[in-house]
Amino acid sequence: MAHTIESLIAMIPKTLPGEKGKKVDTIVQLNVTGSQAGQWNAVIKDGKVNVSKGVHTSPELTVTADTADVLAVADGKLDPTQALMQGKAQVKVICRKLSKWLKSSCLVANDKHLGEELPLPGSPLDNESKQKSAREGAFPCKK
Repeated sequence: MAHTIESLIAMIPKTLPGEKGKKVDTIVQLNVTGSQAGQWNAVIKDGKVNVSKGVHTSPELTVTADTADVLAVADGKLDPTQALMQGKAQVKVICRKLSKWLKSSCLVANDKHLGEELPLPGSPLDNESKQKSAREGAFPCKK
């Protein structure tokens, strides 16, 4: 089936809800570059998904990819994991809820990193982030 970015975006509210959707409370920013460029955001809360055009002010997850790569994933021609590993899609995660929990449970010795964008494990930024954390003293606190 030949997809367009608009047709894929229109599918999001129909495919995400359900039992799994009831457990999710997050905001996802979708940035598509290339021939069908655009920006959308999906607010997922209480089992409902609301998709809007534009940039959300506080997404917890941001996905950026080129039109051709998004369509290739949708058509089964490109594995989504491979797209991430090859840098064809970028994902940024901002863990506000995790940051609050870490701060309250004393798992981080200093809070310089709380609220930062966290790279996915194994990504090129992951090694850079680990080196930065080691230099700046982010480690489990001792009681």
